[in-house]
Amino acid sequence: MDELVAQCDGGLVRREEAVRVIVKARSFLKTHQQLEDLFERVAKQVGDDHATKRMLMPLMSEILAPHDNMPELNDDDVAEIWEICDTNGDGRVSRPELLLALATWRDNLVRIYAKESAEGGAGASDAGAKSGSGMCVLL
Repeated sequence: MDELVAQCDGGLVRREEAVRVIVKARSFLKTHQQLEDLFERVAKQVGDDHATKRMLMPLMSEILAPHDNMPELNDDDVAEIWEICDTNGDGRVSRPELLLALATWRDNLVRIYAKESAEGGAGASDAGAKSGSGMCVLL
């Protein structure tokens, strides 16, 4: 990994950044087809054929449904995911950008809240409750 990082932009890419990209890619590739199928189903339900902000809450709810001990989603979570995906600020998000962000978001929440359960319920829920947004725990 260090050798790869050293070769990227003459060493300007930090190890943490490279690891973050690899983790995001792994999250997405692991469940790519499942996320694509879910996107298609939700797109039909809301009547959109491309990524829109109004399809985020149904997508996020479906993604977390199989997991226990997840935070309650709210509009702040939707706004934060959309903002993260809209990297150029034009108000539009591509389907791959959205699915990549959702895969990463899901894996982070599952990891954080699974750890919380194992530790007896402290930590992540307190931070989420104070912030009013489950996503803030990840940022």
